[in-house]
Amino acid sequence: MRVLILGGTGFLGRHIVNEGLRRDHDVTLFHRGRTTQDLYENNAVRTILGDRDGGLQALQNDTWDAVIDTCGYVPRVVGDSCRLLQQRAPHYVFISTLAVYAEHLTPRADESAALATIADTDTEVIDGRTYGALKALCEEQVTRTYGNSGLLVRPGLIVGPDDHTDRFTHWPLGIAHRQEMIAPPATTDVEFTDVRDLAAWLWIATERQLSGPFNVSGPTPPGCTFADVVTACQQAADSPATIIWASEEFLLAEDVAPWSDLPLWVKQDQSAFALRSCERALAAGLTYRAIDETVRDTLAWATKARPDGLKSGLSAERERELIARWRAAAQ
Repeated sequence: MRVLILGGTGFLGRHIVNEGLRRDHDVTLFHRGRTTQDLYENNAVRTILGDRDGGLQALQNDTWDAVIDTCGYVPRVVGDSCRLLQQRAPHYVFISTLAVYAEHLTPRADESAALATIADTDTEVIDGRTYGALKALCEEQVTRTYGNSGLLVRPGLIVGPDDHTDRFTHWPLGIAHRQEMIAPPATTDVEFTDVRDLAAWLWIATERQLSGPFNVSGPTPPGCTFADVVTACQQAADSPATIIWASEEFLLAEDVAPWSDLPLWVKQDQSAFALRSCERALAAGLTYRAIDETVRDTLAWATKARPDGLKSGLSAERERELIARWRAAAQ
């Protein structure tokens, strides 16, 4: 297949490209050239430089079998891409997010759940308040133009080697180097998808020209807990680190922010975010590797790529303060 990838040099994008090349597809990248351009050896990938916001004319003289859009966040820009490419590629794959849903209170809700809305549909400010609703509006643009030829892929947290956000790396790398770490309750549900599993399924879906929305999260049905992740991290690092399992009430009272200060942690009243039904994607070929493999490979990558430490999560100093306060409160 001849496939155009919008983006393709970031975290998910480079894994999509690598998987596409492994499957002998003809891959073209369209991106701004602001990130590493020499990722792929021997000219294996054709590159077209340009900005999708106003620079789509660079794509008007070629055709592809499908488009994979890895970097669509603003409905206006996604709509422009769809309209220009509709006559040049018959299948559009849009990388969306589980954040498109209006609420995260119903465990195992499927793709039919209500989507988030926003009063100012013209806003192009992307933040925690607008992100999910804007992604939902981007999906609407894809469906409006491509109809049954549009695939809407809704992952949650994507993790694995090459993830420079540290949203998951916080745990394997932290446990490898710290004597103690604070964590939310051990039974807290967590959700993430190994980037390599997602990339592999995206190509299955593209080859089969699947359409409509698919939740694509994991790592293994029916999910896992913080205790499972921590155990895998301790084993991968052969670490004796002590884990301080603090209560949610304590963490919130200490102004510890879920997701950012403690990556992976979602508050109990939003716990269904980690428990979405992915039965549709599983039936369409989605598979998950073992958590141990994801943790081990992430740690191996991060050990080389993050020599200066983590850039997300609690600082070591702040963590020590919290642990001391938790122990004092328990006396």
